[in-house]
Amino acid sequence: MNTAKIRSVYKTTDIMDTKLQETVTKEYKKVKHPDFSVGDIIEVHTRIQEGGKERIQIFKGIIISMKGSGIGKTFTIRKISYGVGVEKIFPLYSPVIAKIKVVKQARVKRSKLYYLRDRVGKAALKAGIQIPAEGEYLETQQLEIEEDTTKEQDEESKEKVEKEEKKDEKDQSSNK
Repeated sequence: MNTAKIRSVYKTTDIMDTKLQETVTKEYKKVKHPDFSVGDIIEVHTRIQEGGKERIQIFKGIIISMKGSGIGKTFTIRKISYGVGVEKIFPLYSPVIAKIKVVKQARVKRSKLYYLRDRVGKAALKAGIQIPAEGEYLETQQLEIEEDTTKEQDEESKEKVEKEEKKDEKDQSSNK
């Protein structure tokens, strides 16, 4: 066989493979999930079959990575359960996933948040700048008010300390 015939055979098989791949992926991509990215806190509702019954189990955590493309796209979620870090990798177009709900969105500057594995406590859940999710209002004004009151309290406490020091000096001078 000459090389021209071999190339044409490969081209036709490539075209057939892509058409077959498109028809298979079309069925899986019918499921629409909300837009989410690394750093977001989400709830994944998964179908679990136990015996003859099916139930929904919720896994809530922060997305630490997303990999792949097309129907092979996966995302990794991390949560802290009873002091132990738990990570699960979910295929995005898996039939096991019933629903995905975005709880909080965050803006992060990295594509992989593996550094959260080393963190402990509340620090393990915080990544990036928090963006309010739908129907949620971040209390930025509340924080500003609290900062102002703490400044005023600091000034008042300084004044009290100064007054007490002056009283102590007067007492010491009168005792002599």
